[in-house]
Amino acid sequence: MAASVTFRAFDRTTLLDSGPKNAPITALCGTADGTRLYLGTAQGDVALYHLQPGSSPRRTSSSTIESMPKSPSVASVASAASSAKGDRCVLVSHTPGVAKRAIDDLALADNHDAMLLLSDSTPHIFRLSTLEQVHVLADARAPMSFDVFSAPDTPTFLVALGYPKRVLLLELDEQLAIVERKEYPLPINARSICFLTEEAQSLAIASSKEISILTLATGELVSVLVWSPTSFSLMLSSTPQTKVFARAHELVAFSNANVLRMDDATGRVRMDWTTVLDDLVRCGPYLVGLVGQRSVQIKVGQKLVQTIDLAPSVTSLICVDRALFATNGTKLWQLDMIPIEALVDRLIADAQFEPAVAIVEASDLAVEEKIAHVRSVQLAYAHRVFAKGKFEDAMAVFRDLCAPPDAVLQYFPFTLATASSSPPLPRRPGAAKTPAEIPEARRALARFLTERRSILNRLRAAAASGGATGGGAQSVLGGAAGGSLLGSVVGGRMPTAGPGSILASTSSLSSVARDYVARMSNELTPDEVDKQSVVVDTALLRLYLHDRSDSMLGSLLRVRNYCDVESTVAILTEYHKYSELIDFMFAKGLHERALDFLMQQASSATDAADRCGPLIAYLTKLEAQPDHHALIWRYLGWVFQADAALALDYVKQTRLDSGEIITFLTSLAPVHLIDYLEFMIVEQKHQAPYIHEQYIRNLVEMIEEARADHDEDTSEVVPVRNGGTDQDVAAGTPAPASPSEESAALAGLHARLLRFLRESQAYGAATALAMLPQNGYHEEKLVLCERLGQYDRVLDLLVGTLHDVQRAQAVVERVNAFHDDLVRHCVAAGTPTTAVLAMLDKYLDHLDMAVILFAIPDDLPAARVADLIARAAARLAAQAHSTAVVKDLARREHHLALVRVEAMRAGSVAVGERSLCPACGKKIGNSACSTWWNRPVVVHFGCRTTVAPPTPTPGGGAMRALSR
Repeated sequence: MAASVTFRAFDRTTLLDSGPKNAPITALCGTADGTRLYLGTAQGDVALYHLQPGSSPRRTSSSTIESMPKSPSVASVASAASSAKGDRCVLVSHTPGVAKRAIDDLALADNHDAMLLLSDSTPHIFRLSTLEQVHVLADARAPMSFDVFSAPDTPTFLVALGYPKRVLLLELDEQLAIVERKEYPLPINARSICFLTEEAQSLAIASSKEISILTLATGELVSVLVWSPTSFSLMLSSTPQTKVFARAHELVAFSNANVLRMDDATGRVRMDWTTVLDDLVRCGPYLVGLVGQRSVQIKVGQKLVQTIDLAPSVTSLICVDRALFATNGTKLWQLDMIPIEALVDRLIADAQFEPAVAIVEASDLAVEEKIAHVRSVQLAYAHRVFAKGKFEDAMAVFRDLCAPPDAVLQYFPFTLATASSSPPLPRRPGAAKTPAEIPEARRALARFLTERRSILNRLRAAAASGGATGGGAQSVLGGAAGGSLLGSVVGGRMPTAGPGSILASTSSLSSVARDYVARMSNELTPDEVDKQSVVVDTALLRLYLHDRSDSMLGSLLRVRNYCDVESTVAILTEYHKYSELIDFMFAKGLHERALDFLMQQASSATDAADRCGPLIAYLTKLEAQPDHHALIWRYLGWVFQADAALALDYVKQTRLDSGEIITFLTSLAPVHLIDYLEFMIVEQKHQAPYIHEQYIRNLVEMIEEARADHDEDTSEVVPVRNGGTDQDVAAGTPAPASPSEESAALAGLHARLLRFLRESQAYGAATALAMLPQNGYHEEKLVLCERLGQYDRVLDLLVGTLHDVQRAQAVVERVNAFHDDLVRHCVAAGTPTTAVLAMLDKYLDHLDMAVILFAIPDDLPAARVADLIARAAARLAAQAHSTAVVKDLARREHHLALVRVEAMRAGSVAVGERSLCPACGKKIGNSACSTWWNRPVVVHFGCRTTVAPPTPTPGGGAMRALSR
């Protein structure tokens, strides 16, 4: 059947063993949908056959046959159909004597119910449904070629007839009446003609010497190729076989063994046949040539893919839809084209990738279908390269094609989400290693996944813009270059399997990859991008764990990633990658889950150094996220319970707001807040009053708690001493214990508070005093009362509460005041008489007589009393005399001050804008001025010393003296 077959593109079937009524078949034509076939015979008959699909033969129902057009002289269908093979070609009608002589050629305008028939070198136009002759286009010379253009949903159709040196164009309406007739003179013979473009705006004309394009609207003829040895290296015979035909932005012409294919994407492509061609047709992606009137050769591009031998003397070869029909006058053959999808699958299975891509590109499939088929071929090529162990080359192709990750990960089962965590079964001795066991394959996979991750991130950040279609030049076929099916797909030509594309690996993202990335940006929804990212990132995670690449694993988990949360947590826990697990949770924003995990780890840790450190480190990272500060306070409270020292170090070093820290520590034990406030005051030198006052308040609370604990531990009744107030004594309340009786811790707290009160100057003394409880805190109250100037209360505490008269005397002597108060407090407190008399002797000069009389004891001897009173009276007399002298001096000073004021009022001078200087006679204006020798005269400041003083007047000296 096929000699020299690269792959089988067509299947041959013999439809008829003889022509209708055993008449020789001389002409063939078929409808565009490939369901009907018209045969012309040497006797002038026309037969209509119904064609069944070759893949699923079926009989034609009587209703279908009856619906087909018939002539009045239809022969018996049943008797004529007996010559058809396998019911694939069913005779519908046979009309004898349509032409008087043999029919040379047929053409259909089935959209307009018309047939063009060439018989005896004369064109005839028939009505197709009745085979009624309408026109006989007789001419002085026989036409060399003709073509019919019939488009659906148009009121007219065109018929072009090629003659020597001219072309005749006819436009006919639906009634087959000739609407318009045009004639175009030519400098060449129209040996073959065909309409170009879907609008039939131009004609392609082939002569024995050149190919030209005729624009029908203007009549302009443009030569696109000259058949000559210099331009096309042709060896022309005396009568070359020349033909031209077109298909959707493609023009094909041949002369003898040379074929020229022109389209908008590739321009001119020369295709050589090894032998002279008798005919050439286009069928799908294939060019089919009739060679030696015996066999057909089928090519895709420059590649011969199949040769089919028929029989000698083949006279006609036509293409109807997806099938070829050939006849030698006796037999009729059908060559069914194998569907593109099935053929591509077969070629992929045979590892013929380049022919598969070439067939897809040359086909008339939609652009999207072409892209899908080419992609499937390229992916199959990549899988084959991978199977050969060329992992880098295969991954480069997978990368350029943006292959689905699952298609690559199938070679590495451990990277899939469904992979088992249990170790793989041992490999059988002698068995080949799987890709997952080969380090080079895993490295290639890592690069593929990393690059895919980068692409997905770019798609997510901003949708990639599609490239502009290239080339807006006018095509030789009359359409824009960008409109070709094989033109720009996504900003560049559709990738092929040739060199420089999938068969060549590159280290950078190729133009093929950029095309697919652009398509992915348009086709993938954000959800689909995220789903693919989950697969890629999870696979990278498992790959890094498998290869123990901790650095790469950390870099993946510390940034934003799309690893599946649950599976990632499970596998990281299984591998004991706790630090990486925490990084992953932080990147995912699973802070509460991460902190719970760290808290559990800290609770079970045996080493104190490792307990809360990771938890503190995580809290530190959360500081930059204000929305999660509440988590910091929640888990920091647990850290204070577990390791207070570590927690306190954290709050001292944190960048959090100090006000928030104080608010948080207030809810804990006072000792923590006290330590932090002390750090702020001592180390950070904070002088804000509220901080110092907060420190005092919390230290007092801490002392009270310690005192309450101390009192609970003391079972016996504490005796009442002089340290309590009168109310305490009356109620039997125990007085505050002295420092010697308190615990060392309580004493230390008191000392800490007292030291702070003495050293700090930032707090409010009145506020701090109000914080102290009523009982106790005597030393602290002494400091605060003395700072407030409440010395009466200071003396009361020292004398009445603490019975420390010596310290009270020291206070009075230091401030040199409050001697009367000291004496009164000593008398009221029952201080011994000797001590009181000693104070009277010592401070007699500072005491009031009433105080002295109040302090003198009743049992004091009269002489002693008289001595004290006399001394007091003498001091009072001396004070009275000194007071009178001082008062007299004060009156004199007051009188002198009044005199000076009066003198200044009398000597005042008013200076206006027109005042003149009496010394120089000029205006004073804004110049510096001065009085002139204490006289009520104003002169320039410079004239004050240059002019001689005036003669003293009576009373002037006194005035000068007073002014001085």
